Amino acid sequence: MPMKKDKEMKIAIKCYSNGMCLKEAAKKAGVSVPGLRRRMIKEKIKRRTTSESRRNQFEREGKYIDIERLKKLYFKEKKGPGEIAKMFNVSPSHIKNSLILGGLKLRSQGHLVVKASKIRSGEKNGNWKGGQYKSSQGYILILMPGHHKARKANHYYVNRSIFVWEQTHKKQLPKGWIVHHKNRIKDDDRPDNLEAMPDRGHKILHKN
Repeated sequence: MPMKKDKEMKIAIKCYSNGMCLKEAAKKAGVSVPGLRRRMIKEKIKRRTTSESRRNQFEREGKYIDIERLKKLYFKEKKGPGEIAKMFNVSPSHIKNSLILGGLKLRSQGHLVVKASKIRSGEKNGNWKGGQYKSSQGYILILMPGHHKARKANHYYVNRSIFVWEQTHKKQLPKGWIVHHKNRIKDDDRPDNLEAMPDRGHKILHKN
């Protein structure tokens, strides 16, 4: 029995290495997700970031968009995120986040402005903007139910700056830390404009 379990774990790890997400790999091999996680930790196998897993998924589904192609559609041909999203059968927020992660600045954020108090769940809401909106404080928030910072009280929306910083640095934002915008423009979430620091240090910085 232990040998059989070991074989199943090896199959699951191989599936994960070939691009499957953790859940898919575990299901394919007939093992539990927690068990697969423990085995990967034991064997010191590095887990992919959310962004990397999503990219693998889109590549398998034929939905991955090359950043150069995306730049051409968005900047040269002046197509909007919604138009591009329909072309590739993805969400507008995926297009916007791909641009940001590529170090590019969106043309305008005006069409994203909605009141946080009016946000309901998903596309049924008349204010639905593809899972992304601008808060009354000026920050861009994105819908990420599986993110470690997502909370039910916030309708599972997370500051985009946190998401971009984590994907850039390949690690989670430490507890008690925030992401600071160097140029103090709250919706400018380009990687080189973001800096992580303890919340206390951030408050002192903004007092000066």
